[in-house]
Amino acid sequence: MVVLASGLTEELVLKEVAWIQSLLEELAITELMFTFGFGANLPIDDLYQPQPLRTSDLVQFLKRSRDAGHCVVASDNLYFSDLQNQVAFRLDHEGDIACRTDDLRIIERLQQHWVAEKYAVRLYPEAFHADFI
Repeated sequence: MVVLASGLTEELVLKEVAWIQSLLEELAITELMFTFGFGANLPIDDLYQPQPLRTSDLVQFLKRSRDAGHCVVASDNLYFSDLQNQVAFRLDHEGDIACRTDDLRIIERLQQHWVAEKYAVRLYPEAFHADFI
């Protein structure tokens, strides 16, 4: 299943990634794979190449990457997932954050949080929104 919050600004995406980082740490997910996708200012051979990242470093890594000119948060496609790819996130070029997982507890937590934040939230079957790495 996929839950999606749409139309966020860079500031809101970074705020939500900090919340997601806390959620992942609460779930004892300490290691991630991070991937730069469409729009990132990197050599073509560096795009879509997953790289390991500690969950605790996620927000700072995004800010450093932005500040170094490697990406524009909420304007480029950026992906991260746990090492087993059981929970995956996509930050896309339209300011959307999507989460794909079969763990309904995570889907429900994200949906409840995003509704409380008054974001536009949608749920999709995975097959409908399958462009995750």
